[in-house]
Amino acid sequence: MTSRLVRAAAATLGAALFFISSQLHAQDRRARDRDRDGDDRRSLDLGVGGVGISIGDSKRWTGLRLNYRDSRLEEVNGINATIWGPYDHGAGTVNGLAVGLPLTGASDLTGLGVGVFGFGVEHSFTGIGVAGVGMGGGGELKGIMVAGLGVGGGGNVTGISIAGLGVGGGGDLNGLAHSRSGFFVC
Repeated sequence: MTSRLVRAAAATLGAALFFISSQLHAQDRRARDRDRDGDDRRSLDLGVGGVGISIGDSKRWTGLRLNYRDSRLEEVNGINATIWGPYDHGAGTVNGLAVGLPLTGASDLTGLGVGVFGFGVEHSFTGIGVAGVGMGGGGELKGIMVAGLGVGGGGNVTGISIAGLGVGGGGDLNGLAHSRSGFFVC
């Protein structure tokens, strides 16, 4: 065998091994995604029919749900307590109380949102929000919002907003807004 033939064979073998390993990795990723969608593997559920206490990353729950960080939440009716904000595309709807120690988030929150540092919503917030540092939303914020530094929404901000530094919105500001920069009635 010539050295040229040995190099060609080695390159072909290397390319084949690379292709096979990348296909196996892709299959492994799809298997992990399927596992992530299975409810029974991600939480300890103490209840019947989705009602009671859930510890972990359950998709839908009514009652008390305790989780480190949401990765696939669809809906919680009751109390959703987390330690950190949700992963990208992991937030869901919370109807009731969302508590963050120190952060929490949801796609939509109706009720009471409390975060030691803060909380955020992807779409809309309606209710009472209290945040040590800040709270924000990608859409409309309605209700009473109090934050140590700032309150901001991507859409209209309606209601009473109080923040240490500023209040702002991508749409209209309706109601009362107070920050170090002044007091506004809109």
